[in-house]
Amino acid sequence: MDTLITYTQAHYIEFISAILQLLCVYLTTRQNIWAWPTGLAGIAFAMVVYWDSGLPLDFVLYGIFAVLNVYGWYEWLYGGKATNSLKVTQTEKKKLAAFLGAAVIGTISLGTFLYKEYEPYHALSFADAFTTSFSIVAQYLLAKKKIENWPIWIVGNVVAIGLYLVKELYFFAGLYTAFLGLATMGYLEWRKDMRTFEGSSVR
Repeated sequence: MDTLITYTQAHYIEFISAILQLLCVYLTTRQNIWAWPTGLAGIAFAMVVYWDSGLPLDFVLYGIFAVLNVYGWYEWLYGGKATNSLKVTQTEKKKLAAFLGAAVIGTISLGTFLYKEYEPYHALSFADAFTTSFSIVAQYLLAKKKIENWPIWIVGNVVAIGLYLVKELYFFAGLYTAFLGLATMGYLEWRKDMRTFEGSSVR
């Protein structure tokens, strides 16, 4: 217990970020618009942690997340038909294939770059590139309220848990373990909502 308290005191910014991001994902599973400002606050704290930890790729990734959060906030409010709020929908198969293909290319390209140019990433270069590339795709699909974002997050979270354990960012490893459960819950909740909406549209 004393060890946990000591670690929390030494990593309080990481702890605050973890709590805010956890709340953000929970609100997202409930399609609550407050997920976006909560997420932005969590991202800001996380970027401080990554900068201080010498993790530039994570820092840049969360900068991209910040931009996508603002975009998602707007889309959820005004991105639906006649500028109404968005409904949960599926991504067209061709578009989904293109997004996943781009993520694969991003993983290979970024992983190769990190392996060759940035020594601290040698052991984890492709795993880090994988989480980065697929997280960007998942975050964009989340902003568009596409249900496929959740399966991508599930896979990405599994990889991220291992990465954060290796990087000794234990709050974030615990956070992504919770994300894994929430992503599963989010998929089930959004699927139910999507089917309800589709059923009401038929009527």
